[in-house]
Amino acid sequence: MAANPTYEQSKEIAEASREADWTKPSFGKQLFLGSFQPDLIYPQPRTAPEMRAKGDAFLARLRAFLVEHVDPLQIEPVLEDLVAIDWVARLGEGEESRHVLLVEPATELVAPLVARLLLAPGPATAAFSARAGLQAMTLADLLGTRLEADGRSPQQAGGAGGPPSTVQMPAFVNQHKSSAGSPCPIS
Repeated sequence: MAANPTYEQSKEIAEASREADWTKPSFGKQLFLGSFQPDLIYPQPRTAPEMRAKGDAFLARLRAFLVEHVDPLQIEPVLEDLVAIDWVARLGEGEESRHVLLVEPATELVAPLVARLLLAPGPATAAFSARAGLQAMTLADLLGTRLEADGRSPQQAGGAGGPPSTVQMPAFVNQHKSSAGSPCPIS
């Protein structure tokens, strides 16, 4: 599929991904229809003790890495920029606030991010931007993650500027995979 799909292509993908058989009731659907049914989401399922221990150990290692290597004062201005371009939202207030990613890395183009944080668009940077393929590069390409759309790695997808750069993650992040083979979510 093209980097910028048409409305019809997007609609076709959305329709194809719809669940055809509703075998279980949906809390969201019922809420949308005006019927609040908390029994559909409560009580939450219990996590197996071994999975909880594995997740807790991962989070402890991640927390230690972040405390040792990441300065919160350097991250805050970047988070403010990400909020300004609607890539991230802040949930909560004060010490308990969290940030959530609002974009889909496999489809979100990095041009707005690059323009805001790294390289202002203009005549002097146009040739570099074109050569690097910044107008067609997605967030997944930039981060060096596997592309969901067609199953190709960013290196296979390439581009005018060659393989995209990758982010060096701590070893324990790369080793910690879920049963589906993707990195486990961090909450």
